[in-house]
Amino acid sequence: MASKRLILTIEDNSDTLIVYQSLLELDGYQVYTAQSGEEGLRMFNLGKFDAVILDLSMPDMSGVDVLKEIRQVSRDIPVIVMTGSVRPGLREQCEQLGVQGYVLKPAIEDLIESIASLFSREGRRLCEQL
Repeated sequence: MASKRLILTIEDNSDTLIVYQSLLELDGYQVYTAQSGEEGLRMFNLGKFDAVILDLSMPDMSGVDVLKEIRQVSRDIPVIVMTGSVRPGLREQCEQLGVQGYVLKPAIEDLIESIASLFSREGRRLCEQL
């Protein structure tokens, strides 16, 4: 039996976090959650995650700062950001930091599709190498 993909979800809104966790678990992912940037970074540094879902607006530190710290540890881990902000330049800043997805809230379906396509690309790359 294949092991479940481990997803770290960093989101300060507990209701939104529950929705993300529930939907991702229904799709077969194992989800770990953090309700602040600092907690998320602690978990990230302790675990071996396959992807990170990151809210950009949190009270303790910005999601961009969290993303920068994640990138200091790993340039390779896929990160999908979720935000309700349409601030000019924010998307470009995240893309420069190597995010694999930029999803405007509340597009839950887009999040699920982004996670699924992330891992299907990985599978296609493996098949191409054979």
